Amino acid sequence: MTVASVAIFIRCIYRVVELSDGFSGDLANDETTFLVLEGPMIMIAMLALTLYHPGVVFKSDWQASQFKWRRDKSATAEKNHKSSDASVEVSSETV
Repeated sequence: MTVASVAIFIRCIYRVVELSDGFSGDLANDETTFLVLEGPMIMIAMLALTLYHPGVVFKSDWQASQFKWRRDKSATAEKNHKSSDASVEVSSETV
């Protein structure tokens, strides 16, 4: 989290300084600086959060949350089936 936060913070500082002179400023028109401080900072943050996902790093808290990666498809299908049966019963009662 720290690496991702620092990378995004560096990018934000660069963007503020870049546009402090407007779009016609020297830093706003320097492509090399832009290519070094814009894209790579976001890529570093993305890579850090992918490799060290907060859910994996905070193991005990992640398990305590009881988060499920996938839904139970059979339970979802059964729920959808019951709701469609209920709508058929309601529509037949109104006729």
